[in-house]
Amino acid sequence: MPFAAARLILPAAALTHNRRPCRRNSQAGLNRKPDKTALSVIMDLSPEQYNVIRRRVAADSPSPLCAYGLWLFCGFFGAHRFYLGGKKSGFALPALALGGLILAGLGIAFGGTPLDGLFYTPGLNDILRSSQSRSGLLLFGGGAALLIALLCCWAADIFAIAPAIARIRAQKQRHILNFYHKER
Repeated sequence: MPFAAARLILPAAALTHNRRPCRRNSQAGLNRKPDKTALSVIMDLSPEQYNVIRRRVAADSPSPLCAYGLWLFCGFFGAHRFYLGGKKSGFALPALALGGLILAGLGIAFGGTPLDGLFYTPGLNDILRSSQSRSGLLLFGGGAALLIALLCCWAADIFAIAPAIARIRAQKQRHILNFYHKER
């Protein structure tokens, strides 16, 4: 049964939930009442004015296509996070990439790649270098761990782009509506 048809048949009290919010949720701001000024401003707007505001918000907010393109091609360097306004998290991804590459490079320089045993059999010279090889392997493993963490952050960001754009658009709409409310 569609909601509009249910409204005609059922009384209004049956459609609303009059449960008291739990204390934990109200403290976290989950049951926060909507801003009455923004709602009253939206109700006072004509459809043309609302469309102008909606178009302005869409024009001023980041493009989803550009954000996903930056994620795909430059995501390991945090370009999409910079584009969406996350400066601190935007610096974290290049730091992970640079740190991982430096540690892995130092590990390879000290002769600690996991593939060493595949190409030659260890001799007396290699046994004498084993302590250097262990430290190289630790460096290489640390670099690989940082690069795996970077890959996980990059993969998880695909799910964070759309909510970030929605949050930015909601902030811009609130800002415009508050400005419009102050003008009246």
